[in-house]
Amino acid sequence: FAKCAQVFKDGKLVNRFQLSPCNGAELECAVLPLVLKPGTSITCTTEADRLARLDQARKNL
Repeated sequence: FAKCAQVFKDGKLVNRFQLSPCNGAELECAVLPLVLKPGTSITCTTEADRLARLDQARKNL
């Protein structure tokens, strides 16, 4: 998954997305809608959880 991290580039501290693998056989990286408010999150999740969150977000439209 990706997270915002501070890294040095050309001698300066800057914010960049840092990629990390999802640990676990059933986990995959997904961009999910937030259920209770507008927005998204990038996270490692299972297929079942991803589908449940998408379904819940559609119901909240």
